[in-house]
Amino acid sequence: MWYRLGVAIVCFAATLVIEDTTPAVPVSAYAPREDIDHQIEYFTKRIENDLKNKNEYDSDRQQQVEQDASTLAVLCLMLVHHDQPGKLYRDSAALLKASQHLSETAGTYDEARAALATFRAIPNVPHDDVHVLAEPVAELSVLMKQVPIVNNVLRRGVSGRRFKRSMEKNAGLATTLAALAQASARDTLYCENTEEELLWCQMCQELRDSAAQANAAVRALDQAAAKHAMQRIVVSCDRCHHQFRD
Repeated sequence: MWYRLGVAIVCFAATLVIEDTTPAVPVSAYAPREDIDHQIEYFTKRIENDLKNKNEYDSDRQQQVEQDASTLAVLCLMLVHHDQPGKLYRDSAALLKASQHLSETAGTYDEARAALATFRAIPNVPHDDVHVLAEPVAELSVLMKQVPIVNNVLRRGVSGRRFKRSMEKNAGLATTLAALAQASARDTLYCENTEEELLWCQMCQELRDSAAQANAAVRALDQAAAKHAMQRIVVSCDRCHHQFRD
């Protein structure tokens, strides 16, 4: 299911009109603003790299662009609701819409390139108002494919000898994992009843909180604590797979 909002890609907002309540847990508790800013740039550069050569834009790159653009949408959603506005807050709703469009057009090279250019240009052009609706911002199945990718890279970074030297990268990945968990809690697609919906939200919150603990441990350069947080993440993922996939 695609979450198309019927908004022209040339009309993105700077002024936020939000039709959703602020989460009870401040976003800064699990997704520090500076980490979000850095991760937006990180995933944007990954997409740029995948879109360098039209002749090499195969199905694997299309899938990766779709996943990374969906992750951008999640990160921008965190900015929309963030309790510590920063340099990208003014454009967060516009960036959210643009990243959604980029995800939707990932299957066509020329359209994806144009959508990426629009995304990149947003901070430098005027915008109309855009509403941020209380609905999932990306396809859940796509986000679930991204979670193990981010998790595996983070786990290697936390366990490796370069733990201290890779602090910024690891902290950013932990924030992205927390953001993916928080955004996924909005979508109960895999749930068949109210009991499963409550369990799904609980599991997403557990993953979010464990990722936040990993972020804090990485920032504190406490490798043992970071490894412990990663163990909790593995437990959360295994429980979720057992309940909703096996």
